[in-house]
Amino acid sequence: MPPLFDPLPLSLLSGITAWGLFLALLMVFRTQRSYPGLRLWLWSAALLGSAGLLIGLRGLIPLWISVIIGNLVYICGLILIRRGLGRFFDRDLPVLGDALILAGVLLAQTLFFFFHPSLTLRCLLISLASAVILLQTGRVLHEGVHRMFPQEPACPLSWVFRLLGGFHLLRGAVMALLLVIPVDGLAQLLFGASILFLNLGTILIFIGLLSLQARRVTAELAASRQELRTIAGLLPICCHCKKIRVESSAWQPIEAYLHDHAGADFSHGICPECLKLHYPEYGDPEDSSRLVPTP
Repeated sequence: MPPLFDPLPLSLLSGITAWGLFLALLMVFRTQRSYPGLRLWLWSAALLGSAGLLIGLRGLIPLWISVIIGNLVYICGLILIRRGLGRFFDRDLPVLGDALILAGVLLAQTLFFFFHPSLTLRCLLISLASAVILLQTGRVLHEGVHRMFPQEPACPLSWVFRLLGGFHLLRGAVMALLLVIPVDGLAQLLFGASILFLNLGTILIFIGLLSLQARRVTAELAASRQELRTIAGLLPICCHCKKIRVESSAWQPIEAYLHDHAGADFSHGICPECLKLHYPEYGDPEDSSRLVPTP
């Protein structure tokens, strides 16, 4: 086998790369504003890194841990990316489908490792499970970006997920073909080549997730600046009731307007001049906190 496609060192490289991405996400998490979902992306990077190390350490650790646990941890990492995107876009994703995928992967890996050993079948089923998760992730991302950023809905990351999902489908088709027409060593060669390709995909995924985080920060900062410009600019206000005209041509009380655009809350009282003018029968006009009638 060509050294470039040897799956064990490639898996170790993939694990180290994923842990490096974990450190980058951790730095963002601690130094910048974080949104729901970033914590799950942190865990996903850690799981993908651990999966690469478990597979790459084959021969130094029990083989069943490298095969069964390593593949299960890898699938968990992909699922957490999708669930993190669901939280980022404030969308509830069903748990049952993820649980069924994990149970199926665990059952299949156990069956085709202990009872009917077959690298081809294990790769085929892992490819199908990965393809389902990645294609679903691409759809969740596409819909979420269109809803959160309607002015600029383009998102290349969704195509990265679709490309990786399509790659897994193609890999699964090749593995299915190898079940019919076996070729010695080809399954292991494809396994190593796919790790090399997926390592690049993992880098692109987490760079895209970080850019998605930065995009949301930029959008909210731009919205805040626009609100400040609106408040600091010329406001159309009624000369009698002091309501403010908003963009929809409706009129809004000044208290509600400032609360919506500046987060200000109000407590109401009465100044001495208004107390004297409107309520002359009440107490000392210089003490607006005492509204007790004079005898």
